Amino acid sequence: MTNYSSCTSCGQTVLKGAMRCSQCGRLQKTPEEQAALLKKIQEPKKFSINIVKLIKILVMFGAAWIIYANYSNLIQEYIDRLFSN
Repeated sequence: MTNYSSCTSCGQTVLKGAMRCSQCGRLQKTPEEQAALLKKIQEPKKFSINIVKLIKILVMFGAAWIIYANYSNLIQEYIDRLFSN
């Protein structure tokens, strides 16, 4: 997907969503489209929680905790041996 389009008046490449063409200054959007875009930009972002991602993160931390709880002594011994030489 490209982030560019062409000006409807002069054909100059402009960013998608641009209000005006940088070459000819012609409006790229109707006033209604501009107002809707500005309203969308100015709205505060809503915080949404993706449940699947949250569950994956919790499972990952749970697995890490189980590994740490069961093997912390072995891990510490390995680190000690690694840095003692």
